[in-house]
Amino acid sequence: MTALAEAWVRGVGVDWSPLLPAAGSRAARELATELPTYPFQHRRYWLESTPAESGGRPADADELRFWEAVEAEDLQSLGSLLEVSDDQSLQAVLPAVSQWRRRTRERSTVGSWLYRAAWERLTGAVAAREAGSWLVVLPPKANGPSGLADATAVAEALARAGAEVHRVTVDAAAQDRAAIAATLQGAFAEHPDADGVLSLLALDERPHRDHFGLTVGVAGTLLLTQALVDIAPDDARLWAATSGAVGVSETDPSDHPAQAQLWGIGQVAAVEHPQLWGGLLDIGIPPGEHATDLGWLDEPLLAALTGDADEDQFALRPDGTFVRRLTRLPAPTREPAEPWTPRDTVLITGGAGTMAEHLARWAARGGARRVVLLDQDATDETADTPLAAELAELDVTVTLVPCDPTDRAQLAGLIKRLTDEGDTIRAVLHTAATVELAALTETTLPELTRALLAKVGVAQHLDELLDRDALDAVVHFTSVAGVWGSGNHTGYAAANAHLDALARQRRASGAPDISVAWALWEMSESEISATPNATDAIRQARAGGLPPLPPELALAALGQVLSRGLPFAAVAAVDWGRFAPTFTLARPSRLIEGVLEARAALTAAQEEESTDGRESEELRARLAALPVEEQQAELTRLVCGYAGSVLGHAPDENLEPQRAFKDLGIESMTAIDLRNRLNRATGLKLPATLVFEYPTPAALAEHLRAEIVRDGTMSVATLHAELDRMDRGLSQATASEAERAQIAQRLERMLAAWTGAEAKSDTGEDFADKLESASDDEVFEFLHRELGKPS
Repeated sequence: MTALAEAWVRGVGVDWSPLLPAAGSRAARELATELPTYPFQHRRYWLESTPAESGGRPADADELRFWEAVEAEDLQSLGSLLEVSDDQSLQAVLPAVSQWRRRTRERSTVGSWLYRAAWERLTGAVAAREAGSWLVVLPPKANGPSGLADATAVAEALARAGAEVHRVTVDAAAQDRAAIAATLQGAFAEHPDADGVLSLLALDERPHRDHFGLTVGVAGTLLLTQALVDIAPDDARLWAATSGAVGVSETDPSDHPAQAQLWGIGQVAAVEHPQLWGGLLDIGIPPGEHATDLGWLDEPLLAALTGDADEDQFALRPDGTFVRRLTRLPAPTREPAEPWTPRDTVLITGGAGTMAEHLARWAARGGARRVVLLDQDATDETADTPLAAELAELDVTVTLVPCDPTDRAQLAGLIKRLTDEGDTIRAVLHTAATVELAALTETTLPELTRALLAKVGVAQHLDELLDRDALDAVVHFTSVAGVWGSGNHTGYAAANAHLDALARQRRASGAPDISVAWALWEMSESEISATPNATDAIRQARAGGLPPLPPELALAALGQVLSRGLPFAAVAAVDWGRFAPTFTLARPSRLIEGVLEARAALTAAQEEESTDGRESEELRARLAALPVEEQQAELTRLVCGYAGSVLGHAPDENLEPQRAFKDLGIESMTAIDLRNRLNRATGLKLPATLVFEYPTPAALAEHLRAEIVRDGTMSVATLHAELDRMDRGLSQATASEAERAQIAQRLERMLAAWTGAEAKSDTGEDFADKLESASDDEVFEFLHRELGKPS
């Protein structure tokens, strides 16, 4: 029994029914045992079951018992519920009904995980604000397709729209990060009134001579972004433009997929540098079109750069302006006639690791006769592995082959050998990847190149070497980091965004390429222990609303994507109630507004913020009435409470005030979440680095007390906030003339007490007499002037 229990909790299917009484019977009720609480506590960490709801009404109790009996395959209880005495009539149909129930529930679950990046046309005129002054960064003149002509045409369109355009030339083939920073500093010194920076460097598609697979333009844009962070100009906003990196419809070609790398980099920049990053523009420039033919671009370009600040991803086309939205993939109107199944030989490019093993089992059980896994670290080819022995029972051959798919010669040799042996490769699962986590400012061009080679380089090799006519599917495994961004994933996001665009381009040409962008998969214990920072990554993903995907359900989602013939899908089990507010904490984004649950979560967060003023006023009132020691204790409880809430702890669970935030699990997005909650509670404007500057709840509470209260009195910043509220109240007040005179007299006494003497005018006239004789308008003008507000 112990061995069975250990196997079961690790995912092995165990049929417990021979050991247990019928569900719902008296014996079953007597056997049921409450799950234990934690020691010396009356709270449990177990999920409580709640009645399901359908259409707003509780599910019928008999319906619940029916499905419990079906899932348990309990003939006796089901027969009793259905008042059927002949069990034999249910013997054949019951397993089928049970399997149907499991399949439909699984299909519904994974169907809710499927998303796409759609483009919505902006309807109506888009109003631009003042055109302003712009630094427009252009590629240099060069032999070959530098993109300068197209970049010049875009710069001229912005000038025709009324903007003051100052051109800056950057050449990433000749300049490094420091040189670009110096160029930018000179441009800002010459044009200090510049409202923003528009980079057109990505239009330069010359291959970088030192970095295979990387264009000079994308390399330059990355260095430009890093240089802007280095020189930190006030209020500078960086926009980056591409052409043909994305397609707004099936008929809109994305014929420059290499420029899509910038869309991955931009998503990360928006997460890591929300104040600096402006957004992304993809401009439809037909081949051979001249500057004089881009008259349609003038107003849309200016409107995108200066319009709605929450819109930051545009596709500008002659027939309209489009904005990017994440939406759920609509459910199919009917199930496919036949589900997609693998056949003959399946090639898996990233052959090492748990994911590859899951995919090998999935392919074998689906119908493949041979599975070939490529492992660049393997020393010898082997078919003698536990996985091979397991799948041999299905009459499937599994081979682990030492091959680096980034090496075209090695990959070509393997494919030729398989063909000579009579194996026909029908499907490729391209899972190979190089993941080097680094912040955008720390990402180097060699790191970006390695990420591109593992993803895009391998894809290009496969396209050149495989027989397209023999292929059923080429599935490119990418990441949601390239869809909506993720901190410390600059190179990885760029490579995956490029691969998504490349798969789309191939699909349009008739190839069977499919791109699937995944959230994190669940990892085995051995894989977690072998992967640096895996535990932190998993914890951070859960805290941010992106729980890892169970492999069995992830594979079911893959089957849905293939069976429905989808060209692209993002697969993630998003907890929108947590993800949406966290994703928009530091920077508003309309990208996720295409998802109903995301909009609902953002609306709820806004409603919560509407009570912030009252909350901070109540806190200040409580603190004003307390001695210093109790002020510290009150603020410590406040910090611990919010920190526990951010981490998902129960309300009555007390955190240790002296324990470091990083040891409690606060980092990255959860740190920003905590900062914003404290901002709302205190009315202060605290920095994003708060938990790093004050590393424990006790230290942070002491800092908050110093900001709000000093030696039992309010700080100057807090006093100004109180005066601001008083000023707003006075301007909105409705009072009689007598009441207004009383208020004026009270303000006079307050001002006299603050100055420490009877207030006198320069001429010696008594201040009270002056106020007494002043009109209401004169009194309020004086208050505005004295409180630092313009009249």
